[in-house]
Amino acid sequence: MNLKWYRNGNPHKLLFLDVDGVLNTSAYFQSKEYKRSRVLTGRNTKQYDLKKLDLLKEIVKKTNCTVVMSSSWRYFYFDPQNSSRAGVGCMQLKRDLKIRGIRIKYKTGKEYDNDLYKKYSSMNITENEDGSLNFFGKNSCKNPITEFYDRGLQIKSFITKWERKYGKVKFAVLDDDIGDLFLFGDNFVNTKWYSSTLEEGGITKETVEKC
Repeated sequence: MNLKWYRNGNPHKLLFLDVDGVLNTSAYFQSKEYKRSRVLTGRNTKQYDLKKLDLLKEIVKKTNCTVVMSSSWRYFYFDPQNSSRAGVGCMQLKRDLKIRGIRIKYKTGKEYDNDLYKKYSSMNITENEDGSLNFFGKNSCKNPITEFYDRGLQIKSFITKWERKYGKVKFAVLDDDIGDLFLFGDNFVNTKWYSSTLEEGGITKETVEKC
C-alpha cells in the first residue's frame, strides 16, 4: 500500500466538487447568521456554510476520496495572490477545509465545446464575424442533450487523463446544476441551490449517503 496516496486521498476514488449550491444555498444567504456576519465583517463574510463543510468532511472521512474542484471557484482557489473578493473567499474556504482535514490539490480543466453549447443552450445565440456571441433571450431547448459539452466534458476529460496514470476509478459528481452532468447517471449527485431551510439545500445527510 502506498501510504502517501492515502494521506492525500485514494486516487481510485474521486469526488468532483461544486461550491455554489453545494457548500452554500439561497437559504444561507438569507439567514440571520449570514446577515449578522455581513454587518460585522463586510466583504470578508464567508460565502459558504460551515455546516455544509462538516457534511463534506463526512464524505471524505468515510471514503478517503480525492477531492477535485470542478466549480468555477477553481479559477481563484489555486491563486493565493488574488486579492479580489472571490480570491479572499477562496483562501478562507481553503483554511476552513484544512481545519477539517480536507486538502484540494486538483481541479478540472477548461475543455468546452462551443458548437454543442449553441446546439443545447436554451438561449438564442448568433455569432458575429469576429467570433463574438450575441444572446437574445431564452427559448425552449429543442435538442435533447446526448453529449458532454460543458462541465461534464471537463470532468470526463479529467477522469480520462487520471485513469491513464492511476487506473480505473470510482467517482461522484456533486453539483446543483444539471446541464450535461446527468449523463453520468448514478455517479451524479444533484443538490439544490434554492431551499426554504438551511437543511434542505446543498449537501444534506441524504446526499452524503449517495456519495
